[in-house]
Amino acid sequence: MIERVLEIKKARGCAVLQLESGVLRVPLSLLRERPVRAGEVLDTQAYRLFIAQRGYTHALDHAVRLLSLCDRSENEVRRRLLDSGYPAACVDRVIEKLYEAELLDGSDELKILTADFEFAADETPAPDYPCTNTNAVNLRKGPAKSEEKLAQLADGTHVDVIEAVTNAAGEVWLKVTAGGKTGYVMAGLVDGYSAPAGEDKQETEEPVQEERQIRVSASYDTDELQLGSRITLTAKLEGYDGQSYTCCWQYAAADKEGNIIGEWQNAQSSALSYSYTLSEENLLTAWRMCVTISE
Repeated sequence: MIERVLEIKKARGCAVLQLESGVLRVPLSLLRERPVRAGEVLDTQAYRLFIAQRGYTHALDHAVRLLSLCDRSENEVRRRLLDSGYPAACVDRVIEKLYEAELLDGSDELKILTADFEFAADETPAPDYPCTNTNAVNLRKGPAKSEEKLAQLADGTHVDVIEAVTNAAGEVWLKVTAGGKTGYVMAGLVDGYSAPAGEDKQETEEPVQEERQIRVSASYDTDELQLGSRITLTAKLEGYDGQSYTCCWQYAAADKEGNIIGEWQNAQSSALSYSYTLSEENLLTAWRMCVTISE
């Protein structure tokens, strides 16, 4: 259905699109991924499908941030996600995943997470243009090898192709969305993409040998997490074998919605484990492990 967007208003955690036929609530993170402006003509059916396909990953990330700050019941997490514009089907999948990961247990027990907590990919793959290069490839900020690397896409990662771009060097790059991020990959690395006639065959980027990951877990010394509990953060580094690097724990202030509102600061600890006492002063604090590779 093609409709004109009459007005866009920002609500708590979402944007409210006033359409000719009614209202459409869109999570802000999804609106940033696929922007819509007032006065624009919109295929609402296709946009609702986009929200349904991409909503699960964004909703899961939102729920994890909520649980990382203070205790939340299932009903509260569900209400927050629905109020933010996520479809009910996505919210049901998120709640199921949180129980599976033991982040919800039917009680109001406080769950401590960290900024680097990760779930395994569990989203329905996009049907078009599977990236099936035999090596991991880089997702970059712009269509050039010199651009900042945003992520590494493993062999078999499915991508949504937005458009093809030819840069100043004559290389063809694809603007894609994968794993909740939007960036550019070389067209020659995406199986299923056919270059238009006349485009020169391009050389590929150097393959990524192994994806690096940082996994952070938390434990505490009391039966239930409470003010005064001694919390121990432990980082596990993967893919750093043979690399020279330095690491440091960092922390930053966050609001009740899980958004980082302060600057990241070093905790003066380079060990893979770090302990601190939970207090009112650091309750709304996010933690992460920062690793710097020495070239």
